[in-house]
Amino acid sequence: MKTNIIFFGSGTFGTETLSNLCQINDYSIKVVVTAPLKKQGRNRKIVDNPIDIIAKNNNIQILRPDKIDTKFIKTIASYNPAIGILVNSSHFLPENLIKVFPNKIINVHPSLLPKHRGPSPIQTALLDGDYVTGISFMEITKALDAGPIIAQYPISIDNKDNLISLTNKLQLISANSINNVLQKIINKELCYEKQNEDLATYTSKIHKDDGRINWDQPAQIINNNIRAYTGWPNSFTTFNEKRLMIHSASIIDLDPTNKKHQIGTILSGNNRTYYYKNKLTKIHASIRCKNSELVIEFLQIANKQRVHIQDFINGNKDFIGKKLI
Repeated sequence: MKTNIIFFGSGTFGTETLSNLCQINDYSIKVVVTAPLKKQGRNRKIVDNPIDIIAKNNNIQILRPDKIDTKFIKTIASYNPAIGILVNSSHFLPENLIKVFPNKIINVHPSLLPKHRGPSPIQTALLDGDYVTGISFMEITKALDAGPIIAQYPISIDNKDNLISLTNKLQLISANSINNVLQKIINKELCYEKQNEDLATYTSKIHKDDGRINWDQPAQIINNNIRAYTGWPNSFTTFNEKRLMIHSASIIDLDPTNKKHQIGTILSGNNRTYYYKNKLTKIHASIRCKNSELVIEFLQIANKQRVHIQDFINGNKDFIGKKLI
């Protein structure tokens, strides 16, 4: 007999996990619970989210509750679900819903709990300069991301990882691990581990203005911000009264000859080199930061394409020597 599953998810992060579950014959995904449809883009069109597309391709019913009420809980109970899986859902799940599931609802969280609870664990791991993160499978309880741990899968963070690349890695870990975790839950082979509240840290919601670069900070902190905000909201500054997004950069020590320049000044590479992807590479331009310099690699002016720094300098002859704000 197949195990009946209800899947809760609204964002891209859950797509790989849902896709894998759909391919496993032991499970029957009865319903996907996702966010209400919203108008998007300049034309304000209603478009499916990535979870919708997978559900429709696999003929799975989609529910989009504005809130979890008694009527919704009765509907879920009618599917006789054995277990719930929540990956990046926008819904708060109350206790009376959780009680419907004999094997509870399992949350897939992209951090090594109790570290980085809350809405932005991947971004925060990059902002903090962490070297390790991972996927935590935990049982949902009333408190935010505080339920007992079922399983954890750590992964190292490469110094060139950004939000997009690290999210992709964590998605694959979640997708490739979900069957093993579910089987152990169903067969009652797991030992649940209570989280250590003394080690708990919390993340905050990311806002659009968080991407604004503060050049008075060390290059390490600025680069962590660039990595964490790749894709959205992106790290940005102002050049010639236009928004300039910096997509990729590296850190170097402050050249003594550049100490005289103001923080935020765009400096010439002056035939210096640095290691980029394990190769000795010419520095085309760097930005003076606090006690350090940031080597610019890829950037994008408002309403233009993302380009390599050399191409950008070729098209903007006044770039070197300007001060970014």
